[in-house]
Amino acid sequence: MKDEGGAAWKLDAPAQTYDEIRNDRTSLLARKGRLKYNYSTKDACGPQKRKNMKKIAVIYYSRSGNTERMAKLVAEGASLESDVEVTVSSVKDFAVEKALEYDALIIGSPTYYGSMAAEIKRFFDDSVRFHGRLSGKVGAAFSSAANIGGGNETTIMDILCAMLIHGMVVAGDHAGDHYGPVSIGSPDARVEKQCRALGRKVAALSRKL
Repeated sequence: MKDEGGAAWKLDAPAQTYDEIRNDRTSLLARKGRLKYNYSTKDACGPQKRKNMKKIAVIYYSRSGNTERMAKLVAEGASLESDVEVTVSSVKDFAVEKALEYDALIIGSPTYYGSMAAEIKRFFDDSVRFHGRLSGKVGAAFSSAANIGGGNETTIMDILCAMLIHGMVVAGDHAGDHYGPVSIGSPDARVEKQCRALGRKVAALSRKL
């Protein structure tokens, strides 16, 4: 199987460290018919380490592949921190109750009419039955759009507002994209840097809380 960039991914591959993923892109897993990218840091080994690991979920909806690419970059950045386990999943394959198992949720959506995609909105609508149980978890967002001023920031703010209502902890960025990474079309070098920075910031914050 190949991704949009033409790189090959194996199915049923074992969990890998970030260095292994970077050097040998065989991190695509098939479990119960769902495809997920799982990133574990090199330091996350042994029962005590795993007990103290922070779990981060990068959840996205994507049609063109741009938001999916951003999600993978965010996961790469998060995996640079030690003692974290990062899962990347399409929102269609991520049951809302699984959010309870994670210490941080980073959610990405393309911009549709100045807001999040219906699939992401449905995720938040379904999360109402767990209101209060996501309190204290770290939250962050990112978005892609076709045009500058096309609604990227309003999309991100809508996602962050939903997270704040859940009582989640949201951190801004004093430099770059203050609310969260935005991409106009396919992610360029600037967006790649911002996505990795977001992932690493969320991972570091999760470890402090």
